Amino acid sequence: MNINNSWAERDLRHVWHPCTQMKDHEALPPIPIRRGQGAWLEDFDGKRYLDAVSSWWVNLFGHAHPAINAAVRAQLEALEQVILAGFTHEPVIALSEELTALAPDGLTRCFYADNGSSAVEVAVKMSFHYWRNVGRSANDWTPTAETIREQLNAERSRALHDERYRQLRERLPVQVNEKVQFNIIPYKGSGPGLGDLMASQIDLYYATETSGGAHMKAGRMKPLAVTTENRMAAFPDLKTLAEYGYGKSMIGIWYGLFGPPRIPEAVLGRLSSELATLAQSEDYRSQLVKMGLDNAISSSEVMRLQIESEIPRWQQVARAAGVKQED
Repeated sequence: MNINNSWAERDLRHVWHPCTQMKDHEALPPIPIRRGQGAWLEDFDGKRYLDAVSSWWVNLFGHAHPAINAAVRAQLEALEQVILAGFTHEPVIALSEELTALAPDGLTRCFYADNGSSAVEVAVKMSFHYWRNVGRSANDWTPTAETIREQLNAERSRALHDERYRQLRERLPVQVNEKVQFNIIPYKGSGPGLGDLMASQIDLYYATETSGGAHMKAGRMKPLAVTTENRMAAFPDLKTLAEYGYGKSMIGIWYGLFGPPRIPEAVLGRLSSELATLAQSEDYRSQLVKMGLDNAISSSEVMRLQIESEIPRWQQVARAAGVKQED
């Protein structure tokens, strides 16, 4: 057993990961990371990974940045932590002054939490205190679980049937070879759409394998066809819409690696070379299959042509749907 596998097994015995379908880790174990440097991560077997999402967008300046590390060390030598209840310190005051200077008028205070869910809880409690302070009785508004469900269902119903969405549905009939026509519900994200599909609130949903694959494999929803030109490696027995006679409805989702506009040619060439080598790796190919993705690594020029070919297609869709750019 290699070191990576040992750490992964220990992890899965005791750790629940955020924003993760843990069942997926039965086939795709988490990658144990030993160290990071710049844009690169390294596992316990010495394999390197490009941290293309900046560790979930919170490490924009790279790992082990010398200036940041020096500032953290200096702060640790002076004061590593003190509770903000009854105490304060220079860094939090300076940061709050800068943040409130950037905030809209009327927002003059900062309340700190360490994650998004805690921030939501903070906001709910602040709202609770406000209404209590202005004299609203708890019995006037404290919701039960049942009333929360009713309110959420009512809000969803209003969102789906208000004027804007009604007009959008009327403008966006998807007609396939003049045989089938759908009314579109414009969900903001896959979560609500998949939830409504599994609850039988809607009849069909266009889902990616990465968002819906686990639900398909668990039997919570049934795949009917793929919208790509060819069948998917993850679902080789699932026919394409073209095979059913709906060839005009092909829609594919692709992922690209982007860099800054003035990225040096030498860096671009190195990345292209490394990616081309990666594309030939059996380990890489097998991981893509597990994730429901097909291997389509190409050159920078091919990707540029791909993007240019997509623009007029979706411009036509936007014009036909009457979609307007919002400020």
